[in-house]
Amino acid sequence: MKKRVFTLFVLALCYVHVFAQEENEDKPAASSAQANNPLANMTALNFQNYYVPKLTDAPDEAYLNTTWVRFAKPFAEGKLLMRVSAPFATVGMPNLSTGNVNAENGLGDINAFVSYNFVSKAEAI
Repeated sequence: MKKRVFTLFVLALCYVHVFAQEENEDKPAASSAQANNPLANMTALNFQNYYVPKLTDAPDEAYLNTTWVRFAKPFAEGKLLMRVSAPFATVGMPNLSTGNVNAENGLGDINAFVSYNFVSKAEAI
């Protein structure tokens, strides 16, 4: 049963990956440049994970894991770009008396800003 579920999951991921490609394959370099441009005129949702397995001046079992969720949305035909970022942090510190690692989880400071694009038409370099 588990093998069948895993196979269906992998096939679903392949299906999503195949149809997630851009329909216009004429300019792959231009779309790659826009994907890496933080001021590009496209809506984006990014997830980044920062894992620190060893902390300075802390016990050996201490770790830090922070996941950032970032959302970008253009407005006014690409002239305004709103970006919102939210970190979710986990800090694992060992309890020296019990030997267990206690994890503290929480939402960090959410920040948002709006930028104005002075260039009328962004072109790929």
